[in-house]
Amino acid sequence: MENNTLIAVMGLVILLVVIVPQYISKNSENTITVLGEYQDSYSPDIAEFTLSIETFDKEAKSAESKNKEISNEVINALKNSGIKNNDIESISFDLQKKEECGQYTTPEQIETKEVFTGYRCKQVGYTQIHRLKITTYDIENVGKYIDMAVNSGANNVDSLNFKLSEFKEAELRSKALELASKNARTKAEAVAKGLKSRIKSVKSVSEVSYSYGPIYYAEAAMIKSADTRIQPKMEDLNARVNVVFILS
Repeated sequence: MENNTLIAVMGLVILLVVIVPQYISKNSENTITVLGEYQDSYSPDIAEFTLSIETFDKEAKSAESKNKEISNEVINALKNSGIKNNDIESISFDLQKKEECGQYTTPEQIETKEVFTGYRCKQVGYTQIHRLKITTYDIENVGKYIDMAVNSGANNVDSLNFKLSEFKEAELRSKALELASKNARTKAEAVAKGLKSRIKSVKSVSEVSYSYGPIYYAEAAMIKSADTRIQPKMEDLNARVNVVFILS
C-alpha cells in the first residue's frame, strides 16, 4: 500500500516537472506592441454637379412647358457631349407661385392726401424649377460640361463636388492597411534588433483607424468660369494598425 502511494506521488511530481514549465513558458511570451502608420494623398475620381433650369410665366402651364423645352435642350447637350443617360438624374421638379411685395398707397389716400401707406404682396405668375444632378468620371472635362449646360439654358450651377468611387475607395483602403502593417513590422524588427532578439510571429493585429480627407466641395459662386479647367485638390489619406509581435 505504501509502495503504491509512493509510486503515485512520484508520478505526480514527474507530471508537474514536465507540464508546469511548458505552461509557464507558453504564458510568459515576450511580446512587443507596435503602432503601424501610413499616410498618403489621393485624388477623387468622380465629379458630381447640380444644375437648375428656372422658367417664369403668368400661367402655370406655360411656365412648365417652357421649362420642359429648355430642360430637354440641356439634357440633349450633355448627352451629345458624352454624358451617359443613366448619369443624368432629375432630383426635383417644383412649381411655385411667384409674388411681388412692396408698399402701396390707394387712390383714395392720394385724393385725400393721407400719408399712410400699406405693405402687401400680390401674385404675378408661376416659377418652374427643374434640378438635375450629373455624375461623371471625366473630371478633366467638368468645366466643359457645365459650360455646355449653361449655354443650353441652365440658369444656375448649384453645386460641384468630387468624391471617390466605391472601387477606388476599397483599393486605397487595402493599400493603406497593407503598408501600415509593413510599417509596424519594420518598427518591430528595429526594436527586436536593439534587444538582440528577433520577430518570431504575430500574436494579434487590429485596425486602429482609417480615414481620408473630406470631399472637395465648391459652391456655385466658386465656379468663376466653366471655360477654366476645374481640378480637385489632393486630399490626405491615413491608416493605422496595432500589431502585437512575439519575440524569440
